[in-house]
Order: sequence, then structure tokens, then C-alpha cells
Amino acid sequence: MCYYNNVINTKEKRKERMNKIEYFKGVTIIVFLFLAVGICGWYETHYTRTGTVVRMRDDVAIIEDTCGFEWGYEDESLKVGDNVKMRMCTNGTDCYVEDDIIEKIEVCGGRD
Repeated sequence: MCYYNNVINTKEKRKERMNKIEYFKGVTIIVFLFLAVGICGWYETHYTRTGTVVRMRDDVAIIEDTCGFEWGYEDESLKVGDNVKMRMCTNGTDCYVEDDIIEKIEVCGGRD
């Protein structure tokens, strides 16, 4: 009987170990799914535009992008004629450019 009990205990321990492994796998898959959805959502709401600083109004640089839209960005270091790349955020709205915001600006070239 002693051998039989050891076999049962061993099987139960294996079953418990397998349950823990399956639980860990499930949790890992859920975490990766949440990360994937978050990353995809970020890429769907962010894009880049290029433009040129056309004028300064106080500390606000007025930037005209390649589509003709004008954007304001508060930055004292920008100068008229600077070519910039803007990282934009859609604010979660589709196809309505006028409510998008500039999150970051990178100067790409000097004054032409």
C-alpha cells in the first residue's frame, strides 16, 4: 500500500504543477494581449507631419505643414524658416484634423 500511495501523491503533485503552469501560461497570454492592444492603439492615434516655421507670435511658432494646415507650438528656440518634424496625436478622433495636437517637435533642417 505504501507504493500505491506514493504513486497517487506523485500524480497529484504533477497535476498541481501542471495546473500552475497552465495558469502561468494563461496569465502571460493575457498580459501580452493587453500590451499588443495598447501598442496598436498608440500607433493608430499618432502620426508625423513635416512643416516649416512661417512666423513667430510671441513665444508661439506658427508652423505650416506640407498640406497647408497651420499649427501653433510654444517653443522659444524655433526660428522662422526652420524645417520641423512634428509628432501628432489625433485625440482619438478620425479624419478631423483640426483637433489634433503636436506632442513633440524635432528640427530637421536649417533655414533655407
